[in-house]
Amino acid sequence: MGKQRKTWSPELKEQLVLAVLSGEHTIAEAAREYEVSESLIHTWRAQFLEAGRARLQGVRPDAAQKKLEKEVQQLKAIIADKELSLYIAKNPGSLSVDELLACYQELLGDHPKLSLSRFAGEVERPYHVLRDARQNAERSAQRTERRQHVLEEVRLKALEEPLSGYRLIYQALQQDAQQPSPGLHTVRRHMAELKVQRPVPRKKRRPSACPTSIVLWPAGRRVQVDATRLSLPDGICWAYLVLDVESRALLHIEVVRNLSASSAVTALQRGVYVLHHLGIHEQLLIMTDGGSDFTSGAFQAACQELGHWVRAKVSQKGGMGILERLNRTFKYDGVFREELTNIAQLRAFSTKFKNWYNSERRHSSLGYTYPWVKLLAATESSNVA
Repeated sequence: MGKQRKTWSPELKEQLVLAVLSGEHTIAEAAREYEVSESLIHTWRAQFLEAGRARLQGVRPDAAQKKLEKEVQQLKAIIADKELSLYIAKNPGSLSVDELLACYQELLGDHPKLSLSRFAGEVERPYHVLRDARQNAERSAQRTERRQHVLEEVRLKALEEPLSGYRLIYQALQQDAQQPSPGLHTVRRHMAELKVQRPVPRKKRRPSACPTSIVLWPAGRRVQVDATRLSLPDGICWAYLVLDVESRALLHIEVVRNLSASSAVTALQRGVYVLHHLGIHEQLLIMTDGGSDFTSGAFQAACQELGHWVRAKVSQKGGMGILERLNRTFKYDGVFREELTNIAQLRAFSTKFKNWYNSERRHSSLGYTYPWVKLLAATESSNVA
């Protein structure tokens, strides 16, 4: 009697093929465990896959084929899950959000139906963190694209009109643009970045005079001149004050609307006239700060006629701090106590203040005597000499 042929049920064949396809067993391992030849397992697997291929080609399946097709889809889902798990397992859990999004984009190529929420669960990261990061990245890419587009528009328009500044380029973009044009300062920044901005001519400033050391001051009777700013209801005005340092006498106050070299010269000449009128004709040392009205050619020429000029600092001993203290007195003990409304009232008050300061206010540095008395005493000693 011959050897009876061994048979296998469809359920066993299905179980064996699924184990092989899912990677649970290799063909050799399955053959040893189920005591089946490897060639037979190859045959069953080919039949299993052929049934699915026939269904894809439009062959109408019977009930068994439908069941087999469903099992194939389940198997493919299992394989996809295993591939995804293996891919994520190969990457460390310390990846940044941007690196995780890059991994997600890479996986979408092989698994187009992979959702971001499922991916977030697999990598154990909050879904909202990945979602917001992806949205921000998309917005950033849109902004970068828009900026590059605006840069190109500005560059082309600047090359068309090379002699135009950023304001004219902005106007031209507003007229030509089919969509909202960039703002004025955006155009200016882009032109500076592209280095197509026409260079702005700069006026070369005259180098300022350096303060002169006290040991280098020329000999002469010291006269200080400075301007102080005042704000009145009718506008800003300036007061030039001329001070005789030795007697602390206020020689003149010149109130003007704007600073100018001519106003400085006028204030100096009228202050010196008071000294000459009293019979003081000594050589003078004119002291000022480094203002443009005092370093002008006209003022320097006037100083040369009277003696010498030096630039002094407030911090120097015997420097402009003396006149700065007079400026403070003029403002806080004089102008700020009065309700002056215009420059005409300020000019009238200046004469009143000068008389009060010279004849009614005692000066501590003079032994609490009056500046005008000190100046007259100097006049008498000068006349005697």
